[in-house]
Amino acid sequence: MCGFFVGEMVGSALSAFQVFHKREPTADEHMEIVKIVEGYSGQIREFFARFNG
Repeated sequence: MCGFFVGEMVGSALSAFQVFHKREPTADEHMEIVKIVEGYSGQIREFFARFNG
């Protein structure tokens, strides 16, 4: 579930980038967005662990 949610967040962030900047992100910008979202994966995992225990 955590991996799915992280993937959804990356997709949402990329969509928001496109709407805000009116262009596709460069490869570097894309990877930066992925790194930012994945940086929160531990907190996301902890959040979901509260419901699986």
